Amino acid sequence: MNFYYNRETLHFTADWNIALTDRYQYRMAGAALATGHDLLVPAKDLQRLYSPEMKIQLSEEEAVFVMNGRTVRVEAGSNRMFLNGNPVHLSAECRMENGLLYVPVGQLMSLGFEKNVRSTGELTPTYISPEAKGINNPGGILPDEEMIVAVSEHGDCPIDGALLRYIDLIRRGKRYGEQYCTYWMDGPQKVVPYITYIPTSYQPGEPSKMVVFLHGGSYDLGEKYAFRFAGHKLQMACEKYHYILLCANACTLLSSYGNMPPHIQACGTEEEKKYYQWGDDSVMQAIAEVKKAYAIDEKHIYLMGNSMGAGGTFYLPTVHPGMFRALAPGAGSLKVMCPEHLEALDGMPIIYPAGTEDDFGFDHILESRDMLTAAGAEVEMAIVGGGHHLDAWVDVIDDIFRFFEKHA
Repeated sequence: MNFYYNRETLHFTADWNIALTDRYQYRMAGAALATGHDLLVPAKDLQRLYSPEMKIQLSEEEAVFVMNGRTVRVEAGSNRMFLNGNPVHLSAECRMENGLLYVPVGQLMSLGFEKNVRSTGELTPTYISPEAKGINNPGGILPDEEMIVAVSEHGDCPIDGALLRYIDLIRRGKRYGEQYCTYWMDGPQKVVPYITYIPTSYQPGEPSKMVVFLHGGSYDLGEKYAFRFAGHKLQMACEKYHYILLCANACTLLSSYGNMPPHIQACGTEEEKKYYQWGDDSVMQAIAEVKKAYAIDEKHIYLMGNSMGAGGTFYLPTVHPGMFRALAPGAGSLKVMCPEHLEALDGMPIIYPAGTEDDFGFDHILESRDMLTAAGAEVEMAIVGGGHHLDAWVDVIDDIFRFFEKHA
């Protein structure tokens, strides 16, 4: 199974129920607990963070983890784990806390699954940067209650001043700007990231307009796609026009946000159909998460995207009628849209960003415009002379938001 997000490094912090999967916040069932140079974390959360590669059999006071041909069994009250049946000594006991089985994350992942692990408890004062030492601790490392454990796929497990400042910022409560979050998807058994931008004009309790951005098919960008190509122009537009921004993740590679190719619809396996459906589900779940966290004006949700994201921008309003007020599909084509779906766009306001030098052909975009117009959509072109497939939309961001405002 190919996903748009695959974690590289996890950071756990003592006395905090947030784990950072790379930069993204994952909320655990319980706070991490310091013990020596390691941290205890809930077994179920550790498995979720490594799912679907890691499987778990969790009974009342015992857990069996399986990943990459290795099996690790631990139980509450024991400082041993069994790796493929062989006992291995742990420096800390597994234990039950508030009905949760806690396991020593550093040792379990390093000894059990050969991951690279580092903790602040192992670092010398000279390793920590001046920024990390802090004014009140100029000559030493962090105290035990601020222990951090990093678990990485790579040899470098960074614990530096930048990380510590970021953790401190999140723990104090970052109210505005970019928020890097996650949710758990039951279908693919996967932690999925998303990014929101909260404008400084946002007032809790006062419903805000929201624009949802769908990324293109680039396998290494996912929800970071918009920021990669637009710099901070999209965030500045949200400040100017007072919109919350959601950059969603399509979950599975080239899922087209659920818009299945005709041959998959006709004779695809259930597994193949799920692969595409999860692309749709991931956006809907991200929207639901933002609605739980912020006051969203449900009558003023707008949808935009580029390339594959444009396909999703055309498709999602047809299967979720009434959810989106206006659309901005950049560099997208309707060639794979089923006729019955196209008909569902009757009356939909659409601004259509397109570059004359689009790699896939500007003529295809004009054909799609004619199809939309014939279906009854209200189409306004936003043509970028000399613009290319990946970033022509960036040059007309202000036009897009003015169009949304016109259809507020």
